Amino acid sequence: MRKLKYTLLFVMLVFGLNSCLTTMVGWGICEEIGCDSYSYKETKEKDIDGIGVFAKKYPSQVTSYFASIKKSKLIKTEIGEKEKFYINLPQNFILKRFGKTNYYLYDKEKNIGFFEIEYSEVEKNFEGIYTFSGKKYKLVSVDNEIFEFNDGVRYILKLKKISKNYYAIAEYNRDMPKEILDIYTYLIENL
Repeated sequence: MRKLKYTLLFVMLVFGLNSCLTTMVGWGICEEIGCDSYSYKETKEKDIDGIGVFAKKYPSQVTSYFASIKKSKLIKTEIGEKEKFYINLPQNFILKRFGKTNYYLYDKEKNIGFFEIEYSEVEKNFEGIYTFSGKKYKLVSVDNEIFEFNDGVRYILKLKKISKNYYAIAEYNRDMPKEILDIYTYLIENL
């Protein structure tokens, strides 16, 4: 009877230890490479955050592309279904819809997608911790009504309330070239 108890205890310890180790290894992998299902590696240029794919394919062109965006004229564009308002977009940009009420910025000339503009009837609280795409971000700074958050590991999130219920949300992965963060910052500032 005593041997049976020790055998059962040993078996339980082995399985318990293996599941803990497996969980810890999985967690470590998620921390290192990210476990979001929407990674720019799987994205096409025309999708949301497609600028990451463009930058990966043509790294030498990112700086000149940013310069061309800054040179283009800003045009007032109407947005919204339930609530109509205007934002400023570079001349060759449009808003592409995804879902029922959300949009993302899209360069129709180069076929490149950028960050999203999200509709939310719930007032977003930008103080302290903000959760986006399953990740928690801590508020780092506020400048010109643009809230910058950081997950402490790999991502920077820039948010701007652009109307009563619409928010511009740009998520930047530190593995991307810094020029992408500059492009996102420029576009959000000028919305």
